[in-house]
Amino acid sequence: EELGDAVETVISGGVYIGFESQNVNDDPLKCLSTRERELVVRLGRGETLTGIAADLGVSIQTAGTYRSRALRKLGLETTA
Repeated sequence: EELGDAVETVISGGVYIGFESQNVNDDPLKCLSTRERELVVRLGRGETLTGIAADLGVSIQTAGTYRSRALRKLGLETTA
């Protein structure tokens, strides 16, 4: 059931974050900057960090920094 919800969320343009890190009363992405949020959404859609960096016009290192900050703010260790 949770896998189905995750797939539906991502297909509809949302970002799915596993049950353990969700708070049903808050949007967990509110704590992210616009760039961090965009990067997390695109990673959730399966895009590569290299491709996202190129599209945003930033270096891979900068994109990696956005990812690291987003993960830290969301209390996650990896994007897997």
